[in-house]
Amino acid sequence: MFMLARTIAARYCHRMSTAPAATQPLLISLAGVAELARVRRPVASMWRARFREADTPFPPASAHDGRRELFDADAVAQWLVVTGHGNNPDAVADAAAVAEPVGLDIARPDDLAELSALIALRAGTGEPLTTKRDALRERAHALDPDDTHLTREIDRHLQRGAPALDYVDRLVDARYSPAAALEHLQRRATRMRRAAASAGEPHHDLLTLTARLVAALADPEAPRLRVGPGVDAALLDAASDALGDDADVEWPGGAADRALRRGRLCRGLPADDPLPADGARTVMLARVPTAPGATVTQTLDEVDDVVLRLDADDVGVLIGPARVLVDALPATAADVRALTLRTGRVRAIVRLDAGLVPTAVREAQALWVFGPEASIALGDRVIALADLTGVALTPAAAADLVSDVVANLGGPAQATAHTFRFARLARTSSVLARDGALVADAAPRRRGEGVASRDLPALLDVALGAAAGDAPAVEVMPRADALPQPDSIRLDAAAAAGHVRVLPGTRLDADELGDTGLVVVSADDLDDPDRIGGRRVDHLAFAQRHPHAQLTRPDDIVFRTAPTPRAWVDTAGSHVVASPARVLRIDPHDSVGLVPELIAADIAGGAAGPGAWRRWMLRRVDPVQVAPLRAALHEAAATRADLHRRIDELDRLTGILCDAVAVRAVSVQVPESAPPRPGAGPPAAASDPHDRPDE
Repeated sequence: MFMLARTIAARYCHRMSTAPAATQPLLISLAGVAELARVRRPVASMWRARFREADTPFPPASAHDGRRELFDADAVAQWLVVTGHGNNPDAVADAAAVAEPVGLDIARPDDLAELSALIALRAGTGEPLTTKRDALRERAHALDPDDTHLTREIDRHLQRGAPALDYVDRLVDARYSPAAALEHLQRRATRMRRAAASAGEPHHDLLTLTARLVAALADPEAPRLRVGPGVDAALLDAASDALGDDADVEWPGGAADRALRRGRLCRGLPADDPLPADGARTVMLARVPTAPGATVTQTLDEVDDVVLRLDADDVGVLIGPARVLVDALPATAADVRALTLRTGRVRAIVRLDAGLVPTAVREAQALWVFGPEASIALGDRVIALADLTGVALTPAAAADLVSDVVANLGGPAQATAHTFRFARLARTSSVLARDGALVADAAPRRRGEGVASRDLPALLDVALGAAAGDAPAVEVMPRADALPQPDSIRLDAAAAAGHVRVLPGTRLDADELGDTGLVVVSADDLDDPDRIGGRRVDHLAFAQRHPHAQLTRPDDIVFRTAPTPRAWVDTAGSHVVASPARVLRIDPHDSVGLVPELIAADIAGGAAGPGAWRRWMLRRVDPVQVAPLRAALHEAAATRADLHRRIDELDRLTGILCDAVAVRAVSVQVPESAPPRPGAGPPAAASDPHDRPDE
């Protein structure tokens, strides 16, 4: 019976695929029913079972593709409207947006190419698709006579019987434009395929940053973009928008080229080859890896291929995972990357934060920026290095990074005159000599906007004046040797040099916790250090069960890495740190200007994610300033604690006062001789004599 049912379904699907396009039904799975009705997937299954024998039954299955049953999308949409089920009043109009065309599989690249070609043909001609095949073929050949983007796909679709013409027309109508219809189709195809991992579509912030870079590097008079490997529709659209509609686009060729051209046609942009322009500066845009699952060696080969495609006057932007472009590599792979750097074309290396590729959310990204060929000795070449780990790509941050990169490409004079915010210039030879990450000594940055060092003394004076009597008793004097950026060291480098130690927390069982004994500090307590002290562990029992565990010492930093970085300075010591929290201990005999309070602040602004804590940048101060800075910080912390205590007492006072007056237990009268206080409201009595009652 099962084989007979499959044979009947196959014959049914065959008849559907060879029927006239105008009569082709739109098919939908139960998951599609849920999407159309805007409900959860189990609700659609419940409808099918519960309303199978109702007066208005749920439509029966129309076909079977071997894995799942398919239903007539129009019949389902009409049922939703008639019965009032679901949350989509426009279900009939939206049916094509979630339906599947008969005889085509959106997840297959060739079938998706045919559908996108039909959408592009409708966009290019401005007319609905016709069922007359000869007229359709003539339209395609007239629009694409050189077969650069859609002619062969249209011919192939006509040979199989043109089953999707009505589907495409309805899809475009449902999404209101060819561009939106194509984007919807591509998004569905991506969901149906396997995970794209590092090759997935970039986040909007990364698209915006890349577009800014491309626009800054392009010739403002005659912008010209060369599409390199790995560029998808979203990346091309962002770059095209930044360059303007008049920009020329050079195409690489191949199946990816044809898909990108069709996307531009759907957006109403030219998809033809540009005219030759000898000597014009071209911006190459590329991305690696070009396919999911590529190894480090394969990705580096793709990087080398991008560099080989650059002409002498070209500039370019390359996007890729930081683990390949920036971070430490095995010796063999590092040698391959070094050979690419020896070409002298790489002028900027930028490490970005994780989360900029949603399909690889834990993977940090990186940028390489290429410059034109220059007759400069390798020892004299410089690269702008920047580490934006933990820095949000706000419009201001993106603009400053682009400014840093462009300044280095402008030559030594422009670089000398520029005040770098994120980047630090390093000789190419020194970068090549490194064994580890390429941007290990790049300018350290924390979350938030930076302030120029020359402005800090004035801002500090203003802050001290505003704090008035609450400010710590310190004298501040501007120094002539101010640094353009904080002197910092990476946590893993500080640990390797012995400046700090990272100690694990102790794994405690729930039955060990009580109300007396040693104070326990857990990872949750770091969200609100005032809660520390609520959990304790018996001293003797703890020593017996954890004989090798260490208690904290004064000035230890207790920190956690997830879900968000948090830290707390233990000024008293003798606390038990519960895992997964850890302890960062500064070596008091090997001080390099590390201050516990600064480390805690830097950790709070650091990046989250597995292993990200090793890259946290810790600010350092002049060693002679450690003691006075800590004294000022301790005084400020004591004043802050006293202010909180006073606020709590005022809150308690106002609460009791309101309760007492509300039950008429007391009456309140403000003395007229009471001096006014800053910020006090108007007196209870009206100040205007005309507002008083007659006496």
